[in-house]
Parts: sequence; C-alpha cells; structure tokens
Amino acid sequence: MTLTGDWFELLIGMLFGTLVLLLAATPAPAGQFDKEIHEMVFRDDTLFREKLRSAMERYVDNPESVSVSLTPHDKGKMLAGHFKEIRIEMKEALVKNLLIEKAIIHLYDPVVDYEALLARRKFRFKHQGRAECLLVVQEKALNDLFHIKRKKLKVRNPRIDFRRGHIRFSGSIRTLFCNQKVRVAGVLVPKPGGQVHFHPRWLNIGILPIPRFILRTVARRVNPIATFDAFSFDLSLGAIETTDDRIYISSAGFHEEALLLAKSHKASSVD
Repeated sequence: MTLTGDWFELLIGMLFGTLVLLLAATPAPAGQFDKEIHEMVFRDDTLFREKLRSAMERYVDNPESVSVSLTPHDKGKMLAGHFKEIRIEMKEALVKNLLIEKAIIHLYDPVVDYEALLARRKFRFKHQGRAECLLVVQEKALNDLFHIKRKKLKVRNPRIDFRRGHIRFSGSIRTLFCNQKVRVAGVLVPKPGGQVHFHPRWLNIGILPIPRFILRTVARRVNPIATFDAFSFDLSLGAIETTDDRIYISSAGFHEEALLLAKSHKASSVD
C-alpha cells in the first residue's frame, strides 16, 4: 500500500508540474499581442493601417479601393488603442447589395480593440468616439438594389428616379382585376441605425389619386430604402442631398461638403 501511495503522489506531482509548465509557456490573452502592438506604435504604423484596411474589407464586397490614414495620440495612449483620428475612404464598395460610389468615414478619439483586430481581423472598439461620414450613391445602384428586393416589395418592375430635391418611385401592383402602374413622389430622410427611408408625398394608381393610408402602406413595403449598419460602428446620418443621378448622404460634420458636391454636380449638369 505504501508503494502504491508513493507512486500515486509521484504521478500527481508530475501532472501538477506539467500543468505549471504549460501555463507558464502560454501567454495571457491580454498580453498576447504586446510585441506586435509595440512594433506598430513605436516603429511603423504601416502594419496597423494594413490591419485596419484588411478588417474593413470584411464588411464590404469587392471594393475598388480602401485606404486608411491616422492621426496619432501620444505613445502611451496608442498602446491602449487610443487615436486622435482614423480616416477611412472607400470607392466602389458593395455593402448589403448596394454599391457605394464613395464613402468617407472619420472617427474621432476612438479606442481600438487590438485583440479583436489582430486575433480575429475585426474592427471593434472599446470606445467608438464620434463618427462622421459622407456616402455617395448613384441612381443605378439603388435601382439594382430594388431589382434584388422586388419580390419582397411585391411590386413589378420597381424603379427609382432621382430628381433635384426629391425622388420618384414607380412600378406595377396587382389590383383586383389587373396590374396598375404606381407612381410615388417623395424625399429620402435619414433614420437612426444608419437607415435611409423614403417618405412619400403623393401617389397615383393609373391616373387616379388614392388615399394617404395607401402611401403609408407603400412606405412600409419599401423602407428602409438602404441600410448602412454593416460597418462595425454607428453612423449618425444627418442629411441627404439629391441630384439628378446621385444622392449625397452625410452626417453633421460632412453636411457642408455634401452640399458643395451636390451644388457643383447640379451646375455641371446645367452646363
């Protein structure tokens, strides 16, 4: 019995020692990327920008280009993931079946989750800070999206036509005896959660106007027109400018630039 007990104690000791060695050899998750983070902060931010760019490509399909630039904080704050500003620009990026011609996103005072970025290639924040954006979408892109959503809309041949200051939605709906042409005019408005909604102002079926409650029914079917919640951060959309072939969706910080772009586009169209 004594020999058996000695062997048992020896076995337990060996197992405990092995466990201690394994734990000592495995770095704590919190410090797992310390060396890589230190390299990015103190030597070259190229790797960090490339990691961010790669992470952004998880949220969009086949972008023509994605670029990232930084305004650093002091080194101590950057080691904790805190930056003064991160600027992201994308061109021809497909987001939830909607092709965005151009997207500019500025993040002010974000705190990046390094572990999510380096371990899982995900753009996550411990603190997002303030996000400002400008999104440019062409009329054709919105019609392509409507073509994909046409069964859900229960409207045949749905189409959006941009006008200066408003849009028109048309299609055919099934009435009691036949298909009827529907024409709806209205405006696009930003909503919380990165959504864009269509607010109809009048609607005709054939040549006859119909009651306003039908407008609300149409709005329920088509809304949201577009959603920009695929990104890993909240975009506070504030205004939408409409030209004859593009919409400029902006938050407060980009509203003036959106107005200038829309105005210059209208001027060039007149020329």
